[in-house]
Amino acid sequence: MKGSMQRKLVGLILVLSLVPTSILGFYSYEDANSVLASELKTSASQSVTKVEETTNMFMKGIEQDVNRLSNDPSVIGITPGSNGSQALAVFKAYKESNSDVLNVYFGTADKRMILYPSTQLPNGFDPTTRPWYTQAEKAKGIVWTDPYVDAGTNQLVITVAKPVYNPQTNELLGIMSIDISLNSLTQIISQMKIGQQGYLIMLDKNNKIMVDPDKTQLGKDLSVPELKIGLANGASGVADFKASGSRYFGSFDTFKKTGWKFVGVVSYAEIQTSTSQILHHTVIASILLAILAIVVGILFSKTVTKALNLLVEDAQKIGNGDFTVRCKLTSSDETGILAATLNGMVEELGTLMKNIQNLSLHVSTSAHDLASTAMQTSKSAEEVSTTVSQIATGASDQATQAEQGSLFVEHVSNNFQSLEMSSNNMLEASQEAAQANQRGIDSVNELTTTSQANKDSIDKIESVISLLNNKVQAISTILQAITTISEQTNLLALNASIEAARAGEAGRGFSVVAEEIRKLAEQSSDSANGIRQIVLDIQTESQHTVGVMQEVQTQTVAQMSAVTKVNSSFADISIAIETIHGIIQQNTDHMKEASTNSAKVVEVLQNISAVSEQTAAASEEVTASMQQTSNAVEHVAETAEALDKVAKQLTEEILKFKVDD
Repeated sequence: MKGSMQRKLVGLILVLSLVPTSILGFYSYEDANSVLASELKTSASQSVTKVEETTNMFMKGIEQDVNRLSNDPSVIGITPGSNGSQALAVFKAYKESNSDVLNVYFGTADKRMILYPSTQLPNGFDPTTRPWYTQAEKAKGIVWTDPYVDAGTNQLVITVAKPVYNPQTNELLGIMSIDISLNSLTQIISQMKIGQQGYLIMLDKNNKIMVDPDKTQLGKDLSVPELKIGLANGASGVADFKASGSRYFGSFDTFKKTGWKFVGVVSYAEIQTSTSQILHHTVIASILLAILAIVVGILFSKTVTKALNLLVEDAQKIGNGDFTVRCKLTSSDETGILAATLNGMVEELGTLMKNIQNLSLHVSTSAHDLASTAMQTSKSAEEVSTTVSQIATGASDQATQAEQGSLFVEHVSNNFQSLEMSSNNMLEASQEAAQANQRGIDSVNELTTTSQANKDSIDKIESVISLLNNKVQAISTILQAITTISEQTNLLALNASIEAARAGEAGRGFSVVAEEIRKLAEQSSDSANGIRQIVLDIQTESQHTVGVMQEVQTQTVAQMSAVTKVNSSFADISIAIETIHGIIQQNTDHMKEASTNSAKVVEVLQNISAVSEQTAAASEEVTASMQQTSNAVEHVAETAEALDKVAKQLTEEILKFKVDD
């Protein structure tokens, strides 16, 4: 325990000292990172501003030079026929006095080129088509071209140009231009540092690199997407980006005169390098503080655990049964209070043990008496249980007999229900028979009506056929007349033909007509014979039809007589069905009443059976309760005996404690 308490105290002191130190060190490190990053961003912004000012001064000086050269009389006085020797002398003097100047030239409006130093130009060279000429002419003032890398010198070059006008006529004489090397400006920019490792780059308005510590990047497009996005979003600001696996931030601004962009680039690694010393010092301080905390914790824990060890020794003696022990600590702190409390507790435990000894003797006596009483109670419970068991047997037999009677009556009731269903079926069948009989009567009535209508129709047909026979006989008479006329016409036509033959050539036409009339007469005779044959057939069929219709009329009369007899039979059947229906209805009512009474008998028997079963169940429950009571009494007796034994053992164990000196 001693080692455990010491470890806990030392660990607590160590935690209380290290946690605040670690938190303070962490926030100090983060604050240092934030402050240093802010300072570097401010420094980068200031460096960019300084470069802008330097560039502005540089360009103002060049602009002053081009203004002075544009106003020089030797330039204004160049005439179309002169070679510009005076102007070349001025150009030479200016170029030799300025190391950044590469070329000085004047492109005239008549397409001549006055250039120093002299350079062989291609045949047909037209300065008026060059960008520096057209831009200055359009702007009517000083213009700066986009910078470019000279292929021969690998220097960054820019051209400044200004139009020159005739003072009297304001006529354009030409464009005065100077090619300037930005070498000195780039050196100034390259030598500027931001922090320890930060640097500056310069971009043209199209984001081509003009100045960069890495010379291989000159003239190339900017290839950092994050920085390009930042440059596109504003004229100035700060953008974070990654390059070569490292994180950087770039503070940038735009030079309004040319659209160039100056970017101060600083690596976040530089910030971490600078603040790592703070982290290193924090770790060292934490280690020293941990060592000091361990030493202080050990010394403090020894002071605390000394008093606790005395309390532990006395507590162990008390645990072994010695209640005469008294703790001798007299300090006024918590350990002294704990010692006094322990002494009071031991005093009370001693008194308690004495009382327990007396009570254990009393418990032993009471347990013995309880065991005797429990044995007597157990015998009485067995007698009651036997009596209740007999009652339960009788109730169970009664319930069984009532159940059998209920089943028998229920069977009878089921038979009555079956008879009732059969009676209902017979009743429905008689109703259906009555309905069918009525339908038969309706059908016979309809048949009677139909037979009468049929007889009337036959009478009409017989009358029509007689009339038709008369008409056919009239047609025969007419056909006989037509035949006679045809024979006479044929005879007349023959006579006409003979007379025409006698007449010779003059009667030939009449002979033809007579022949045609003869043919028509023969055709009429043939047609009349055909019609006569048809009429004879019709007469034969009409006579046959009259005979058939007479037979049909005889059958119709017989049919109507049979229908009348059937109708009388259906009336007798209807009376019989109504009588049967009344008898079946009475039987059905009696069956329903018997079924209802049998159901009531079943219900009464079921109630008797249920009461008997409840009585039997209650008797069984009482028997079970008495059995449980008997078991409980026996258990009480056994428990009382066990309690007697335990009380004796308790007395023996209590005597082991030392409560008196």
